[in-house]
Amino acid sequence: QKNYRVEKFDSLPKETKSDIAFELKEQVPYLKDSDMNETDVLANLQGLVDEPTLKVVQMPISEIKGFDRTPSKAAVKKYLEMLKTSEAPPIIVSGNKFVDGGHRLQAYIDSGRTSVPAVDIKNLLDLDWKKYLANEISSPKAEVKQSRPSGTAFAAPVAAPAKAPSTKPIPPSPG
Repeated sequence: QKNYRVEKFDSLPKETKSDIAFELKEQVPYLKDSDMNETDVLANLQGLVDEPTLKVVQMPISEIKGFDRTPSKAAVKKYLEMLKTSEAPPIIVSGNKFVDGGHRLQAYIDSGRTSVPAVDIKNLLDLDWKKYLANEISSPKAEVKQSRPSGTAFAAPVAAPAKAPSTKPIPPSPG
């Protein structure tokens, strides 16, 4: 099991959010066929009360599938310099399938690192965007697998039914 944390979309680096919006526009048929552009897609993911969440994982490079690009040496060099003092923005994956961030991934490989920070956008790629944009379903949340000791019962919390707002006036408090 890879170590991961769940992050709110707004907490991701600006470059990563833009890359995600671009990939969604390119890969999700409903968005591809719409009049929306990347800015519109981004506007439907950030700054929301019910904010989408994503898994951010330190992914072993050996587990990443589908990285078969030859990135620009100049861009890789820029990220190699960055890696001397900090981390590069995360790459984008869907499960363990490479989606975007080839220059960053190649820089991690060239630096001898064995893992790379990655944002998993599978929940956004699998989302019913037509229903989401019509506010028929809530923002996608990263699936969080909870571990429990073996032999213990586990029940998911049951949400209380929504209550209609009271129309009764509130009596004044005694004095």
